[in-house]
Amino acid sequence: MTTLAQPMPTMLADVAAAPAPLFTPRPDELLLGPVTFSPVVQGVPLTLPVSILLSLQPVGDQVRIGARAFADLADLQHKIGALIDTIPLPQDNCQHFGVDNFVARIWGKQITIDGNVATLTLNGDVDNWTCLKNPILCTKLEGFKLVFFDCNPPIKNKNINQPFDATLPFQVVVADPHTIELRLGNPAVNLGGTLGGVTQGILRIAGVDISAKAQQLLAGAITPDLLRQTVPADLLPLNPVITRAELTSHSGDLALYAEMTASVDGKAIGALIRQLFLGS
Repeated sequence: MTTLAQPMPTMLADVAAAPAPLFTPRPDELLLGPVTFSPVVQGVPLTLPVSILLSLQPVGDQVRIGARAFADLADLQHKIGALIDTIPLPQDNCQHFGVDNFVARIWGKQITIDGNVATLTLNGDVDNWTCLKNPILCTKLEGFKLVFFDCNPPIKNKNINQPFDATLPFQVVVADPHTIELRLGNPAVNLGGTLGGVTQGILRIAGVDISAKAQQLLAGAITPDLLRQTVPADLLPLNPVITRAELTSHSGDLALYAEMTASVDGKAIGALIRQLFLGS
Protein backbone atom coordinates (compact mmCIF):
# COMPACT_ATOMS: atom_id res chain seq x y z
CA MET A 1 0.00 0.00 0.00
CA THR A 2 2.91 2.39 0.66
CA THR A 3 4.07 2.26 -2.95
CA LEU A 4 0.64 3.41 -4.13
CA ALA A 5 0.76 6.54 -1.93
CA GLN A 6 4.21 7.75 -3.10
CA PRO A 7 3.14 9.26 -6.48
CA MET A 8 0.26 11.19 -4.90
CA PRO A 9 1.86 14.66 -4.34
CA THR A 10 2.61 15.13 -8.06
CA MET A 11 -0.40 13.39 -9.55
CA LEU A 12 -2.95 15.01 -7.26
CA ALA A 13 -1.96 18.47 -8.44
CA ASP A 14 -4.25 17.73 -11.40
CA VAL A 15 -7.21 17.39 -9.01
CA ALA A 16 -6.83 20.89 -7.62
CA ALA A 17 -10.11 21.88 -9.26
CA ALA A 18 -12.08 19.09 -7.56
CA PRO A 19 -14.37 20.23 -4.77
CA ALA A 20 -13.70 19.66 -1.10
CA PRO A 21 -14.57 17.82 0.99
CA LEU A 22 -16.20 15.12 -1.20
CA PHE A 23 -13.20 14.64 -3.44
CA THR A 24 -10.41 15.42 -1.00
CA PRO A 25 -7.78 12.68 -1.52
CA ARG A 26 -6.71 10.38 1.27
CA PRO A 27 -3.11 9.20 1.71
CA ASP A 28 -3.95 5.69 0.46
CA GLU A 29 -5.61 6.82 -2.78
CA LEU A 30 -4.21 7.03 -6.29
CA LEU A 31 -5.58 9.36 -8.98
CA LEU A 32 -6.69 7.94 -12.32
CA GLY A 33 -7.74 10.29 -15.10
CA PRO A 34 -9.29 12.60 -15.84
CA VAL A 35 -10.96 10.68 -18.63
CA THR A 36 -13.26 12.62 -20.96
CA PHE A 37 -16.74 11.24 -21.52
CA SER A 38 -18.22 12.67 -24.76
CA PRO A 39 -21.92 11.90 -25.13
CA VAL A 40 -23.96 13.46 -27.93
CA VAL A 41 -27.47 14.26 -26.71
CA GLN A 42 -30.03 15.22 -29.37
CA GLY A 43 -27.19 16.33 -31.63
CA VAL A 44 -25.53 18.45 -28.95
CA PRO A 45 -21.96 17.24 -28.13
CA LEU A 46 -20.92 17.38 -24.48
CA THR A 47 -17.50 17.20 -22.85
CA LEU A 48 -17.64 15.70 -19.35
CA PRO A 49 -14.24 15.08 -17.67
CA VAL A 50 -14.25 12.39 -14.98
CA SER A 51 -11.53 11.63 -12.41
CA ILE A 52 -11.31 8.71 -10.03
CA LEU A 53 -9.44 8.04 -6.79
CA LEU A 54 -8.57 4.38 -6.23
CA SER A 55 -7.67 2.68 -2.95
CA LEU A 56 -6.84 -0.92 -1.95
CA GLN A 57 -7.48 -2.34 1.54
CA PRO A 58 -6.83 -5.94 2.73
CA VAL A 59 -9.88 -7.58 4.31
CA GLY A 60 -9.06 -11.14 5.32
CA ASP A 61 -7.99 -13.06 2.21
CA GLN A 62 -9.75 -10.48 0.02
CA VAL A 63 -8.68 -7.03 -1.11
CA ARG A 64 -11.33 -4.36 -1.01
CA ILE A 65 -11.08 -1.92 -3.91
CA GLY A 66 -12.59 1.50 -3.31
CA ALA A 67 -13.20 4.01 -6.09
CA ARG A 68 -14.41 7.59 -5.68
CA ALA A 69 -15.38 9.38 -8.88
CA PHE A 70 -15.90 13.06 -9.68
CA ALA A 71 -17.60 14.07 -12.95
CA ASP A 72 -17.47 17.71 -14.04
CA LEU A 73 -20.91 18.50 -15.54
CA ALA A 74 -20.19 22.19 -16.22
CA ASP A 75 -20.46 21.67 -19.98
CA LEU A 76 -23.91 20.14 -19.56
CA GLN A 77 -24.87 23.12 -17.41
CA HIS A 78 -23.55 25.63 -19.93
CA LYS A 79 -25.20 23.92 -22.92
CA ILE A 80 -28.61 23.35 -21.37
CA GLY A 81 -29.97 26.15 -23.57
CA ALA A 82 -28.93 24.32 -26.74
CA LEU A 83 -30.43 21.08 -25.37
CA ILE A 84 -33.77 22.68 -24.50
CA ASP A 85 -33.83 24.25 -27.97
CA THR A 86 -34.02 20.74 -29.46
CA ILE A 87 -37.48 20.27 -27.91
CA PRO A 88 -40.09 20.86 -30.64
CA LEU A 89 -42.49 23.62 -29.61
CA PRO A 90 -45.69 24.59 -31.45
CA GLN A 91 -45.01 27.51 -33.82
CA ASP A 92 -48.00 27.53 -36.20
CA ASN A 93 -50.67 30.03 -35.12
CA CYS A 94 -53.14 28.43 -37.54
CA GLN A 95 -52.39 24.73 -37.29
CA HIS A 96 -56.14 24.10 -37.49
CA PHE A 97 -59.35 26.10 -37.49
CA GLY A 98 -60.36 26.80 -33.91
CA VAL A 99 -59.63 28.87 -30.83
CA ASP A 100 -56.77 26.73 -29.46
CA ASN A 101 -53.72 27.30 -31.64
CA PHE A 102 -50.58 27.77 -29.56
CA VAL A 103 -47.22 29.38 -30.27
CA ALA A 104 -44.60 28.84 -27.57
CA ARG A 105 -41.19 30.32 -26.82
CA ILE A 106 -38.61 29.47 -24.14
CA TRP A 107 -35.91 32.13 -23.91
CA GLY A 108 -34.52 31.50 -20.43
CA LYS A 109 -32.81 28.18 -19.63
CA GLN A 110 -30.40 27.56 -16.77
CA ILE A 111 -29.32 24.92 -14.25
CA THR A 112 -28.39 25.87 -10.69
CA ILE A 113 -27.19 23.61 -7.88
CA ASP A 114 -27.94 23.87 -4.15
CA GLY A 115 -26.66 21.04 -1.96
CA ASN A 116 -27.38 17.81 -3.83
CA VAL A 117 -30.43 19.18 -5.67
CA ALA A 118 -30.09 20.81 -9.09
CA THR A 119 -32.85 22.92 -10.60
CA LEU A 120 -33.65 23.53 -14.24
CA THR A 121 -35.33 26.93 -14.62
CA LEU A 122 -37.22 27.87 -17.79
CA ASN A 123 -38.64 31.29 -18.70
CA GLY A 124 -40.93 31.80 -21.64
CA ASP A 125 -44.40 32.53 -22.86
CA VAL A 126 -47.28 31.03 -24.84
CA ASP A 127 -49.59 32.79 -27.30
CA ASN A 128 -53.10 31.43 -27.78
CA TRP A 129 -54.53 32.13 -31.25
CA THR A 130 -57.92 31.82 -32.89
CA CYS A 131 -57.81 30.79 -36.55
CA LEU A 132 -61.06 30.79 -38.57
CA LYS A 133 -61.88 29.99 -42.14
CA ASN A 134 -62.43 33.15 -44.18
CA PRO A 135 -66.11 33.25 -45.23
CA ILE A 136 -65.43 35.42 -48.27
CA LEU A 137 -65.14 33.13 -51.27
CA CYS A 138 -63.93 33.72 -54.77
CA THR A 139 -65.66 32.58 -57.97
CA LYS A 140 -64.60 31.37 -61.36
CA LEU A 141 -66.24 29.89 -64.41
CA GLU A 142 -65.54 26.31 -65.30
CA GLY A 143 -67.26 25.80 -68.61
CA PHE A 144 -70.74 27.21 -68.10
CA LYS A 145 -70.67 26.61 -64.32
CA LEU A 146 -69.87 29.18 -61.61
CA VAL A 147 -67.54 27.62 -59.02
CA PHE A 148 -66.89 29.02 -55.54
CA PHE A 149 -63.49 28.42 -53.91
CA ASP A 150 -61.32 29.59 -51.01
CA CYS A 151 -58.95 32.30 -52.07
CA ASN A 152 -58.56 34.49 -48.98
CA PRO A 153 -56.26 33.88 -46.03
CA PRO A 154 -57.80 32.64 -42.78
CA ILE A 155 -58.85 35.09 -40.10
CA LYS A 156 -56.42 35.09 -37.17
CA ASN A 157 -56.57 36.72 -33.77
CA LYS A 158 -54.18 36.46 -30.83
CA ASN A 159 -56.36 35.83 -27.79
CA ILE A 160 -53.90 35.93 -24.89
CA ASN A 161 -50.22 35.88 -24.05
CA GLN A 162 -49.28 33.67 -21.10
CA PRO A 163 -45.79 34.33 -19.61
CA PHE A 164 -44.37 31.65 -17.30
CA ASP A 165 -41.42 30.81 -15.07
CA ALA A 166 -41.02 27.08 -14.50
CA THR A 167 -38.62 25.20 -12.19
CA LEU A 168 -37.84 21.49 -12.36
CA PRO A 169 -35.67 20.14 -9.49
CA PHE A 170 -33.73 16.92 -10.03
CA GLN A 171 -31.29 14.66 -8.20
CA VAL A 172 -29.10 11.68 -8.92
CA VAL A 173 -29.60 8.60 -6.74
CA VAL A 174 -28.41 5.00 -6.61
CA ALA A 175 -31.23 3.01 -8.21
CA ASP A 176 -29.49 -0.36 -7.74
CA PRO A 177 -25.89 -1.47 -7.08
CA HIS A 178 -24.95 -0.92 -10.74
CA THR A 179 -27.16 1.99 -11.77
CA ILE A 180 -27.39 5.68 -11.05
CA GLU A 181 -30.74 7.27 -11.81
CA LEU A 182 -31.94 10.77 -12.56
CA ARG A 183 -34.92 11.50 -10.31
CA LEU A 184 -37.23 14.50 -10.81
CA GLY A 185 -38.75 16.48 -7.96
CA ASN A 186 -42.05 18.35 -8.06
CA PRO A 187 -42.12 20.98 -10.81
CA ALA A 188 -43.44 24.45 -10.04
CA VAL A 189 -44.87 27.00 -12.47
CA ASN A 190 -45.41 30.69 -11.85
CA LEU A 191 -47.81 32.28 -14.32
CA GLY A 192 -47.92 35.91 -15.36
CA GLY A 193 -50.39 37.75 -17.53
CA THR A 194 -53.90 36.35 -17.99
CA LEU A 195 -54.24 32.78 -16.81
CA GLY A 196 -55.39 30.92 -19.91
CA GLY A 197 -55.11 27.33 -18.82
CA VAL A 198 -52.41 26.56 -21.39
CA THR A 199 -49.90 25.52 -18.74
CA GLN A 200 -50.22 22.15 -17.02
CA GLY A 201 -47.59 20.57 -14.79
CA ILE A 202 -44.25 22.22 -15.56
CA LEU A 203 -45.34 23.06 -19.09
CA ARG A 204 -47.55 21.09 -21.46
CA ILE A 205 -48.36 22.82 -24.71
CA ALA A 206 -50.39 21.24 -27.49
CA GLY A 207 -49.19 17.74 -26.60
CA VAL A 208 -45.54 18.70 -25.93
CA ASP A 209 -44.59 17.70 -22.37
CA ILE A 210 -41.58 19.87 -21.58
CA SER A 211 -41.06 18.12 -18.23
CA ALA A 212 -40.71 14.70 -19.88
CA LYS A 213 -38.54 16.04 -22.70
CA ALA A 214 -36.22 17.82 -20.26
CA GLN A 215 -35.84 14.62 -18.24
CA GLN A 216 -34.87 12.70 -21.39
CA LEU A 217 -32.21 15.27 -22.24
CA LEU A 218 -30.70 15.24 -18.73
CA ALA A 219 -30.81 11.45 -18.51
CA GLY A 220 -29.00 11.24 -21.84
CA ALA A 221 -26.02 13.01 -20.29
CA ILE A 222 -26.10 11.67 -16.71
CA THR A 223 -25.95 7.89 -17.14
CA PRO A 224 -24.10 4.96 -15.53
CA ASP A 225 -21.73 5.08 -18.52
CA LEU A 226 -20.39 8.35 -17.14
CA LEU A 227 -18.86 6.38 -14.25
CA ARG A 228 -18.11 3.28 -16.27
CA GLN A 229 -15.79 5.36 -18.48
CA THR A 230 -13.46 5.99 -15.55
CA VAL A 231 -13.44 2.55 -13.93
CA PRO A 232 -10.37 0.71 -15.29
CA ALA A 233 -11.43 -2.06 -17.67
CA ASP A 234 -9.66 -4.57 -15.46
CA LEU A 235 -12.05 -3.73 -12.62
CA LEU A 236 -15.26 -4.19 -14.61
CA PRO A 237 -15.24 -8.03 -14.34
CA LEU A 238 -15.08 -7.53 -10.55
CA ASN A 239 -18.62 -6.16 -10.73
CA PRO A 240 -18.03 -2.90 -8.85
CA VAL A 241 -20.98 -1.80 -6.71
CA ILE A 242 -22.12 1.83 -6.63
CA THR A 243 -22.69 2.75 -3.00
CA ARG A 244 -23.23 6.49 -3.32
CA ALA A 245 -24.11 8.96 -6.07
CA GLU A 246 -25.18 12.57 -5.79
CA LEU A 247 -25.03 15.92 -7.54
CA THR A 248 -22.85 18.57 -5.99
CA SER A 249 -21.46 22.05 -6.65
CA HIS A 250 -17.99 22.76 -7.95
CA SER A 251 -17.49 26.52 -7.56
CA GLY A 252 -21.12 26.99 -8.56
CA ASP A 253 -20.92 24.55 -11.48
CA LEU A 254 -22.76 21.24 -11.62
CA ALA A 255 -20.82 18.09 -10.76
CA LEU A 256 -21.49 14.43 -9.95
CA TYR A 257 -19.84 12.53 -7.10
CA ALA A 258 -20.01 8.75 -6.69
CA GLU A 259 -18.43 5.98 -4.64
CA MET A 260 -17.93 2.37 -5.74
CA THR A 261 -16.51 -0.77 -4.14
CA ALA A 262 -15.36 -4.19 -5.34
CA SER A 263 -13.55 -7.15 -3.81
CA VAL A 264 -10.97 -9.48 -5.32
CA ASP A 265 -9.07 -12.50 -4.10
CA GLY A 266 -5.77 -11.42 -2.60
CA LYS A 267 -3.85 -13.87 -4.80
CA ALA A 268 -5.04 -12.09 -7.95
CA ILE A 269 -4.35 -8.55 -6.80
CA GLY A 270 -0.67 -8.66 -7.82
CA ALA A 271 -1.52 -9.22 -11.47
CA LEU A 272 -4.15 -6.50 -11.29
CA ILE A 273 -1.67 -4.00 -9.84
CA ARG A 274 0.88 -4.81 -12.56
CA GLN A 275 -1.72 -4.21 -15.26
CA LEU A 276 -3.04 -0.99 -13.76
CA PHE A 277 0.19 0.69 -12.75
CA LEU A 278 3.02 -1.04 -14.66
CA GLY A 279 1.18 -1.72 -17.93
CA SER A 280 2.16 -5.39 -18.03
